[in-house]
Amino acid sequence: MVFLYLVLIIVSLLTIGLILEEIILFYQNKNFVNPGQLVKTPHGNINVFSKGTGPTTVVIASNLGVTSPYCDFYNLQDKISKFSNTALYERYGYGFSPDLSSSIGLDNLVNDIRYSLKENGHTPPYIFLCHSMASIEIIRYAQLYPHEVQGIIMEDGVNPTFKAKIKLPSIVYLRIATFFKFTGIYRLITLIPSVKKKISGNTSTKELISLKKRLNIKNFYNEYMIKEIKNFSSNCSLVLKEDINFKNTPLYIITAGNRKSFSKEFNKTWFQSQEEMLSWSNKSSQVVVKNSDHFIHYYDEEILINAVKTIIKA
Repeated sequence: MVFLYLVLIIVSLLTIGLILEEIILFYQNKNFVNPGQLVKTPHGNINVFSKGTGPTTVVIASNLGVTSPYCDFYNLQDKISKFSNTALYERYGYGFSPDLSSSIGLDNLVNDIRYSLKENGHTPPYIFLCHSMASIEIIRYAQLYPHEVQGIIMEDGVNPTFKAKIKLPSIVYLRIATFFKFTGIYRLITLIPSVKKKISGNTSTKELISLKKRLNIKNFYNEYMIKEIKNFSSNCSLVLKEDINFKNTPLYIITAGNRKSFSKEFNKTWFQSQEEMLSWSNKSSQVVVKNSDHFIHYYDEEILINAVKTIIKA
């Protein structure tokens, strides 16, 4: 009998949490002001935030799992926009882009990104600055539309040959995380100082920190992100079916040198995979940022900015 009462109490609390979370999300989303432009694509809607002027557009692509690319790259995009046109796109389920309940395939995603950039008024060729796993979609973009790529900057970008070494969250873990999100438990977890600090990252203002937290809770492991994780290995395989050869397209490989959260063995193989990417272009170079972890734009924006300037001047 005690066990039954305990179960009823837990179910009741979770139900209350679910209802409260839905109410909070409804009122928060109702007041959201999108700083970008939501472009209707063949498969959904992609948010594009543009800033700056100039004949060249620097396109910023965020890592898998970064729930608010606009906030996360705000400082870097702002600085690049001082001397160039910029565009930051948010994949489905990221930032202000609505979630998708189904996977659309890597080539369809690339075509939707391409369409959204053009609809937002940007004209190729582009300079792509891609972080981590976003490198896969940008490599695929360059394979499908090589003449639309002026240069590529890999910010600790993933080499697709490295796919087997990357340990992604299990589906069970992801579903538990989703359960925590819908029942309001995750919202309580974000109140923990260490979690709150991690979510904030390098965000500079109170307004951006508040927005970033709201988007983090809203987008935390949504359906499209889970599909991305499930399809990561197959997307890498698709890219590897063709030669990765950027020919004379400038390629900058910016590698984090302070990856303390990973093992020595993992990092050794990771650095080897970074060096292998130098063979992808006749105009490639690599910089190792010694004091930076995986999020290089938190630690040394100037390294990335200088790479952009060099490609523009080339």
